[in-house]
Amino acid sequence: MFKKKLAALASITALITVAPSVVSCAITMEYLANRTVDPTVFRSIFKKPVQSWSTASTNKVDDNKVLADLVGTLVATDKYNRSFGDLAVQADKSSHLVGQTNEDFTVWTYKISPEAKWFDYEGNYLRNVQATDLINTAKFVLFPKNLSETGGLWRTFIAGANEIWNYFGSSEYNGEDYIHDKIWEKLGMTVNADNTEITFHLAKSAYYFDTLMTYLAFAPLPEVALSQGYSYGTNYHNIWYSGAYLPKKYDPALEIVLEKNPSYRHHKLAYINKLVYTYLPTKDDSRERILFESGDVTEFVVASTDISGWNKYVGPDPASPIFSGASSILNPDPTTFIMQYNYSNANVVNPNSALKQEAVIASKALQSKAIREYLSTQLNRSKFVKFYSESYDTTETSSFLRNVYTARNFINNEGKDYAQYVEEEYANRLLGGDVDAARLEMRDGSDALFQNPLLVPDINQLDAEIGNWLTANNLPNTVTLKLLMNGVTSLTINKFIENMIDTFNVHSSHIKIQADVSVDDNDYNTRQRKGDWDLAILGWSPDFADPSTYLQTMIIEGDLQATSGTARIFDGLKMNNHYAPKYQDAEKQLSNQYWKNLQTTATEDFYNSFKDYNNLVAKSDEITRTAKNQLDARYESFAKAEFNSIYQDYLFLPLYVPNGSYQVKISYSMPRTAITVGYGSSKYKHWGLQMNRFLLNANERKFTEMRYQEQLEIIQKDYGAFREDY
Repeated sequence: MFKKKLAALASITALITVAPSVVSCAITMEYLANRTVDPTVFRSIFKKPVQSWSTASTNKVDDNKVLADLVGTLVATDKYNRSFGDLAVQADKSSHLVGQTNEDFTVWTYKISPEAKWFDYEGNYLRNVQATDLINTAKFVLFPKNLSETGGLWRTFIAGANEIWNYFGSSEYNGEDYIHDKIWEKLGMTVNADNTEITFHLAKSAYYFDTLMTYLAFAPLPEVALSQGYSYGTNYHNIWYSGAYLPKKYDPALEIVLEKNPSYRHHKLAYINKLVYTYLPTKDDSRERILFESGDVTEFVVASTDISGWNKYVGPDPASPIFSGASSILNPDPTTFIMQYNYSNANVVNPNSALKQEAVIASKALQSKAIREYLSTQLNRSKFVKFYSESYDTTETSSFLRNVYTARNFINNEGKDYAQYVEEEYANRLLGGDVDAARLEMRDGSDALFQNPLLVPDINQLDAEIGNWLTANNLPNTVTLKLLMNGVTSLTINKFIENMIDTFNVHSSHIKIQADVSVDDNDYNTRQRKGDWDLAILGWSPDFADPSTYLQTMIIEGDLQATSGTARIFDGLKMNNHYAPKYQDAEKQLSNQYWKNLQTTATEDFYNSFKDYNNLVAKSDEITRTAKNQLDARYESFAKAEFNSIYQDYLFLPLYVPNGSYQVKISYSMPRTAITVGYGSSKYKHWGLQMNRFLLNANERKFTEMRYQEQLEIIQKDYGAFREDY
């Protein structure tokens, strides 16, 4: 049935793009295998205009994909996933760290390279990067009126940052010159006498802090940004640049062109002279393939939803594509997509009585653990996720399903993947310790939630419990939850989401899910931020190399507090060093309108679910040594919190991993020269990338992979190997 649906979608696409398709059909695989390109020009696409050119303002992925090449970070990663000094100096190349740290990882010092420099967009030298430029970044992101999207990480890690943020948002601040306010004396950052070293004093121990320094949110910022505030990022002519490339052309509806900066510190390893991005706003998955075939881009990922492209280049086995120029990349994406439950729909305080009533009913309903349990265990996620995975699948279960939150093959403790700790927790709690059975049930491509009798032994009993709870709380016998969907994908993705909804609604007597479709992309993004919905599908990618980069998103003051609604319903809650108070104290502290309007018989249990999760994550984060047995304790504790959030309290629903096990790619890039590390911003950089004039075939790629693996073996013995030029 789904293959027929995909075929129908493909036929619609063919009608829409008939002219380019006629051209591309004449391009044979033999022609592509022999075609040559300029190896100094990398061509790709961009799907959204740059929202801000300031790294201190934006955390949007589409912005970072451009900014990562323009602005340097203290630390970056190379093609072997090793940290090295980008703007900072790495004194010992055999070290796994760039910064110097103390015994308990609470103080980190970085020396700025004398070769790290600022340039304007035309490449004119402005001045050297200084240690105080990191202070500038802190001042920018911690002043609320600058509307920075990156301040959350600063408030989490840097001592004094949260207090400073709260001060500027309070009546204590007189509204005058924020840049020189005395409150900055409390900031946990110091600079040496000659302004070449920056020292971070952390609010908590973080052995992984070096990996956080690869993120653009912690990139240095010139003082001009402080005087311009939010407007600093509105025009690329305003920006100071410190990276490997400079912007030469920007037309938001046409093209972005970046050119190599010959004065960049590591310019010898910027092998690509020009990066050219063509604007491609369409949601048609075949368009990028067509641009590749016509020579307008130098690489593309074969989308499983592009039926013509899939049949032409991949065939029945994605692990072994039929086109010799196509390669399969194992587990390429650390992003996990989830279904977010919104516990305080923004319309709860809407003056429109009809909208308010709908929102109050839905938000109250989500406080019931039984309702969340029903959603998490009775939604057949495969019905939706097969939109992405159908071409890979051999069973009715989507091979892209994910049953954990923290990505697999991302955090490793001496050969043990962090996901194994979650599997062990699942085994101990549900399977009598049978870890092998747990791994089979929880692996990507299995479904550990849908109609799992270990979780719901009696569906009729659960249904009755829901009905009784609704009655006891004077709520309708049937509650409607609105799932926010993007109107741009009405003919594609939404059809599969609706199929998931329809099959759920048929069997659900007390809960109905209703599609809530936006007008367009802008409306969708605006509404997602506003929070006037009950359910939404969103993804999370890691900022640094630790499970907490995922798990802290769901704590009470986490990165997703706006979408989960905890920012609204728990507004006014007094946290104590990241710990939430007991319910009796919370009751006295909370007086906001969301809290008042959403009281139910489940409110205490609902609060305690978040409080317990929040405090267990906080407690886990205090276990911070790097010896293996101590990391075991840290990861075991995090795994317990992750299990509780998904399989005990059902706080959200994990959905899928993009691209599943394989990503099939056709590229002129030399294999293993691109940066693939999952965290931070280095994965968007083109520093070190090399290109071929022609597409390598399978044997040539195999030889390249063998050589890369040999190099990795050498690095295991000599960590500083192959570091002659950086």
